[in-house]
Amino acid sequence: MKNPEVSVVIPVYNTGIILQETINSVLNQIFTDFELIIVDDGSTDPVTLDILKNQRDGRIRIIHQVNGGVAAARNRGIAGAKGKYTAFLDHDDLFLPEKLKMSKEFMEKHPGCISVYSRIIPRGEDNGSFLELPVMERINFPELLNRNLIYSMSCVMVRMALIKKYRITFDPECVPCDDWDFHLQCALHGEICSLAHPVTEYRFYEGNQSKDQEKMYLAGIRTIHKYRKNLKYFSRISNVPMRILRSAVRFALSEHHYGIAFQYFCRKNYRNALIHVAKACFYRPFSPKLFNFIRKKIRV
Repeated sequence: MKNPEVSVVIPVYNTGIILQETINSVLNQIFTDFELIIVDDGSTDPVTLDILKNQRDGRIRIIHQVNGGVAAARNRGIAGAKGKYTAFLDHDDLFLPEKLKMSKEFMEKHPGCISVYSRIIPRGEDNGSFLELPVMERINFPELLNRNLIYSMSCVMVRMALIKKYRITFDPECVPCDDWDFHLQCALHGEICSLAHPVTEYRFYEGNQSKDQEKMYLAGIRTIHKYRKNLKYFSRISNVPMRILRSAVRFALSEHHYGIAFQYFCRKNYRNALIHVAKACFYRPFSPKLFNFIRKKIRV
């Protein structure tokens, strides 16, 4: 039996009633030569389990595993994917009908592209927290080391031959920044390109993982240090001078420590806020954020 052209991986954990809408957004794609791999990461919610049990489309495969987190679930999906390309979709987001068609056509036209992504369309009552990221025609490794420029894994399609060749996986130690780490691995071995139009709806609501900003910043710091430890190796394989990578690392660490400092500042925990400001200054002494922090502190 012929393998599908595209695999779609959805990691699921106690999603509830909105899961069916997410699944339907895949089943309603204009491009139909795909498989949908749903990795149930140990759900206990009866509504989620009932939705999974009642899927009847032959293109759907459901894999159940003991709860191991989103990175482990995505890795399980990658391991089982049979498609030439794999697209990811978080359990609460939605594909527009042309998502797979446009992403696959782009990859076919750009053989050097390991990954293609798009902007998002914000959805939900809490979409006022949406922060627009700059969309670049191509993202290189040092630019991505500065900052994660890709909003969500739900925006992404990857070329599986290169993912398997370079053994690119999601690192559980980097959660909830495992997507950033994944993109950094991709940027070392191919081009990361963007579509001209958004093809994914990203759902904003009170429970978004990205709302826990302190947790995100701490995970970001772990991720940056993972690359900082091996800059000489990454410089060699990316053909980027060490000084540029060092500068990107210092910038990113400074930004993340300032981010944590502002979280503490908002909670009036000034001691810990100042500790992280000091760490931020160590990496980037003259950041504009230092002066913003001092101005806020004076007003208190």
